[in-house]
Amino acid sequence: MYEKYRRFMEGRYGFDKLGGALIITGLAVSVLGRILWLVWLSRLSIVFYILFALRFLSRKEYARSRENRVFINLWSNTKDFFTRDRENYKYYTCPVCRTKFRVPKNSAKGYSTRPMCPKCRNEF
Repeated sequence: MYEKYRRFMEGRYGFDKLGGALIITGLAVSVLGRILWLVWLSRLSIVFYILFALRFLSRKEYARSRENRVFINLWSNTKDFFTRDRENYKYYTCPVCRTKFRVPKNSAKGYSTRPMCPKCRNEF
């Protein structure tokens, strides 16, 4: 039995962070649908589960890994946005090399009125 399963799963994409997010979202939507007595939310959760199953069993590894990469980038940008310490720091992104850095608000610390990228020394 194990051998049949192993042969079936050969070349399949499997589980990743986007798959985990689809399952958690489906579960959250399902619970919310049960609490609020909204049938359409419970049916929407089934869509998330089907998407997970299709991605899990897919043989198109490049397409699935690209989707996962886009999801991870969006997730990290969202997480960074909400975890910034805006009280003490100003955050900048260099327009030339796209390096993200922060500068303390109360200190000039080597910066003129315009910040300078620590990587490429571009002043903007």
